Amino acid sequence: RKSRYIPKISADTIIAKVATKFNVTEESILKPIRGRRKKNIPRLVAMYACQEVGGYRLVEIAKLFGLARYATVSTNISRLKILIEEDDKIGGKVKEILCV
Repeated sequence: RKSRYIPKISADTIIAKVATKFNVTEESILKPIRGRRKKNIPRLVAMYACQEVGGYRLVEIAKLFGLARYATVSTNISRLKILIEEDDKIGGKVKEILCV
Protein backbone atom coordinates (compact mmCIF):
# COMPACT_ATOMS: atom_id res chain seq x y z
CA ARG A 1 0.00 0.00 0.00
CA LYS A 2 1.39 3.42 -0.93
CA SER A 3 1.46 6.18 1.61
CA ARG A 4 -0.22 9.44 0.63
CA TYR A 5 1.91 11.53 2.96
CA ILE A 6 2.01 15.24 2.16
CA PRO A 7 5.17 17.04 3.34
CA LYS A 8 4.75 19.69 6.01
CA ILE A 9 6.82 22.24 4.11
CA SER A 10 7.72 22.12 0.43
CA ALA A 11 11.28 21.34 -0.59
CA ASP A 12 11.30 24.54 -2.66
CA THR A 13 10.56 26.60 0.44
CA ILE A 14 13.26 24.81 2.43
CA ILE A 15 15.87 25.18 -0.32
CA ALA A 16 15.04 28.88 -0.75
CA LYS A 17 15.45 29.48 2.98
CA VAL A 18 18.77 27.62 3.08
CA ALA A 19 20.02 29.53 0.04
CA THR A 20 19.12 32.84 1.67
CA LYS A 21 20.65 31.93 5.03
CA PHE A 22 23.94 30.79 3.45
CA ASN A 23 23.93 33.48 0.73
CA VAL A 24 24.17 30.98 -2.14
CA THR A 25 22.01 30.18 -5.15
CA GLU A 26 19.35 27.50 -5.08
CA GLU A 27 21.03 25.92 -8.10
CA SER A 28 24.27 25.46 -6.14
CA ILE A 29 22.32 23.54 -3.51
CA LEU A 30 20.60 21.25 -6.00
CA LYS A 31 23.61 20.51 -8.20
CA PRO A 32 25.76 17.56 -7.09
CA ILE A 33 29.51 18.13 -7.26
CA ARG A 34 31.69 15.05 -7.01
CA GLY A 35 35.20 15.04 -5.61
CA ARG A 36 34.90 18.42 -3.99
CA ARG A 37 37.24 18.78 -1.02
CA LYS A 38 35.22 21.44 0.74
CA LYS A 39 31.76 20.11 1.49
CA ASN A 40 28.73 21.93 0.15
CA ILE A 41 27.35 22.73 3.61
CA PRO A 42 24.18 24.44 2.33
CA ARG A 43 23.37 21.31 0.31
CA LEU A 44 23.79 19.10 3.39
CA VAL A 45 21.66 21.47 5.46
CA ALA A 46 18.93 21.46 2.82
CA MET A 47 18.86 17.64 2.79
CA TYR A 48 18.67 17.56 6.58
CA ALA A 49 15.92 20.20 6.69
CA CYS A 50 13.92 18.35 4.04
CA GLN A 51 13.95 15.32 6.31
CA GLU A 52 13.41 17.12 9.62
CA VAL A 53 10.86 19.81 8.84
CA GLY A 54 9.65 18.70 5.44
CA GLY A 55 9.00 15.12 6.42
CA TYR A 56 10.49 13.82 3.18
CA ARG A 57 11.74 10.25 2.98
CA LEU A 58 15.35 9.51 2.06
CA VAL A 59 14.31 8.20 -1.37
CA GLU A 60 12.47 11.44 -2.12
CA ILE A 61 15.39 13.57 -0.96
CA ALA A 62 17.82 11.56 -3.09
CA LYS A 63 15.68 12.10 -6.17
CA LEU A 64 15.28 15.81 -5.47
CA PHE A 65 19.04 16.30 -5.09
CA GLY A 66 20.02 14.12 -8.05
CA LEU A 67 21.54 11.27 -6.08
CA ALA A 68 21.56 7.70 -7.34
CA ARG A 69 21.26 6.11 -3.90
CA TYR A 70 19.19 7.15 -0.93
CA ALA A 71 21.90 5.87 1.41
CA THR A 72 24.01 8.82 0.29
CA VAL A 73 21.43 11.15 1.85
CA SER A 74 21.73 9.31 5.15
CA THR A 75 25.53 9.51 5.00
CA ASN A 76 25.41 13.24 4.20
CA ILE A 77 23.02 13.95 7.05
CA SER A 78 25.31 12.05 9.43
CA ARG A 79 28.26 14.16 8.24
CA LEU A 80 26.28 17.32 8.80
CA LYS A 81 25.40 16.30 12.36
CA ILE A 82 29.12 15.96 13.09
CA LEU A 83 29.80 19.38 11.54
CA ILE A 84 27.02 20.90 13.67
CA GLU A 85 28.69 19.58 16.81
CA GLU A 86 32.08 20.90 15.70
CA ASP A 87 31.00 24.33 14.45
CA ASP A 88 28.59 26.51 16.46
CA LYS A 89 28.10 28.87 13.51
CA ILE A 90 26.74 26.06 11.31
CA GLY A 91 24.66 24.76 14.21
CA GLY A 92 23.10 28.20 14.72
CA LYS A 93 22.16 28.53 11.07
CA VAL A 94 20.65 25.04 11.05
CA LYS A 95 18.54 25.84 14.12
CA GLU A 96 17.24 29.01 12.45
CA ILE A 97 16.34 27.11 9.30
CA LEU A 98 14.58 24.33 11.20
CA CYS A 99 12.33 26.91 12.87
CA VAL A 100 10.52 27.42 9.56
